[in-house]
Amino acid sequence: MSQTHPGPQFEVLVVGDVARQVLDIAASAFEVTRVATWNDAVAAGGNFDCALVPLQDHPMTLGRLPVVAIVATVAQAEQCLQNGAVDVLLEAMLDVDRLIRTVRWTAQLRRTAATTLCLQDADRLSTVGRMAAGIAHEMNNPVAWLRVNQAMLLRRVERIDLAIEELVAASRTWPTSARDEMARMLGAANMLNGLGDTLEMLDENQNGLDRIAAVSSRFSAFVRATGNEVERLDLTQVVRDAVDFARPELRHRADIQLDLPRNLRFNGRRGALTHLLVNLLGNSTRALDRMPAPPTGHVVRCSAEREGDEIVIVIEDTGPGIAPDCYEAVFEPFVSAWTDRGAVGLGLTTCRDLANEHNGTLTASKSELGGARLELRLPKKSGLMVTRAPEPKPTKAAAPSGRLRLLLVDDEPHFLAAMTRFLHRHDVQTASSAEEALQLLAGVSDFDGVLCDLMMEGMDGLAFCAAVRNWHPHLADKIVLCTGGAVTPGVQGYLSDHPSLMRLSKPVEPVELDRVLAHWAS
Repeated sequence: MSQTHPGPQFEVLVVGDVARQVLDIAASAFEVTRVATWNDAVAAGGNFDCALVPLQDHPMTLGRLPVVAIVATVAQAEQCLQNGAVDVLLEAMLDVDRLIRTVRWTAQLRRTAATTLCLQDADRLSTVGRMAAGIAHEMNNPVAWLRVNQAMLLRRVERIDLAIEELVAASRTWPTSARDEMARMLGAANMLNGLGDTLEMLDENQNGLDRIAAVSSRFSAFVRATGNEVERLDLTQVVRDAVDFARPELRHRADIQLDLPRNLRFNGRRGALTHLLVNLLGNSTRALDRMPAPPTGHVVRCSAEREGDEIVIVIEDTGPGIAPDCYEAVFEPFVSAWTDRGAVGLGLTTCRDLANEHNGTLTASKSELGGARLELRLPKKSGLMVTRAPEPKPTKAAAPSGRLRLLLVDDEPHFLAAMTRFLHRHDVQTASSAEEALQLLAGVSDFDGVLCDLMMEGMDGLAFCAAVRNWHPHLADKIVLCTGGAVTPGVQGYLSDHPSLMRLSKPVEPVELDRVLAHWAS
């Protein structure tokens, strides 16, 4: 039952057998939903502004939904307040204005509490994000030297394997006793048939390190992209990145299906769009937990296509779906189906705001899979001007044939050792801090190139660059900064303002290192 009223519009849950007078007054002012029992009120969820209930002899709490008790006496009012009601109204003194004031106050109380929780969550997530960026940086450093050492081990083992093949072939002309002795020695070392198993193990190790590096790289890119920079994006890759972020939660619940075209170019904010899509995938994750899987298992499908002058991205699932009369309401603030799990109902509101920022739309409907269908429509021409230059794509460069004189500056001794081995064809000197490097340059400064870590204890890479420009300007264009991902806001701003400054990302890719060596050689 519902009626309209020229005053403020609120949604009120009326529980149990309240007096007819109370019900008539409430219905004249608010959108009213009636339920018969307290259990029905619990099942109705928390998407109301408040609940009006008669005297209860048990705790009067409905999650985050404020409870206003309707009572006949002051003694009953005291009992209800002790049982958890946020306010009470005496039946004898009840009128429309008093009820409106009370409901308005309780609704504001609820929304203020929800906003506070949201801000606390946002602060917590921001802190977790900064910590995770630091963890990614710490992870990238060891992965960097592991991959360098792995590449060198693989090359050496391949050469040893080839040498064994050539040795076995050459031994066919040896005397029998010499050939047998060689076979005995190779057999004792389990190398009679070459190093096939060893090569396979090294390949598996390489795949594992590549996987770690890819996850860290995606996360670092997401952290860097959380600002307001507008890029020329490939939305197909943005969707894939969002799915990769959500995969750890989704893969145990559903079959993830992708139907994505190539090269959906769009001017937008990478971090904002990734955030939007991860939120939608998170909604699917929570939805699937609310109903048993069908015989064929749950499915979450992500698709994208060009449709006229728009790009359409759809995320749908086999979950319980959204009631048709809630298709628009789910985007309103403080409306959530997950109030029993701590949600405050701002996730989809934020998603729609992010869509609007890109001159797009976000709508909900029923999926042919049976669950919810969230559709993001973006205009091919978003109207946003690109403010962030694209990252240069790695290009294969021939390694220099001559011997270069190089200085490596890093506070990770294992990384320095691995890079020194990798660059064994060149004359390499190392320094474990920027201060040590400057002392070295005071005596010898005829280097062809300098590779310096960006984030170090004491003087960081940018301060080192500034000192080199002052004292050794001939080296200024030969410095390449190397970073594992974590940077301070000041450093990030400097790098954004100086896109021409050469840098390497840890873990270092061989093709990128060859490009740097070619730059130094030129």
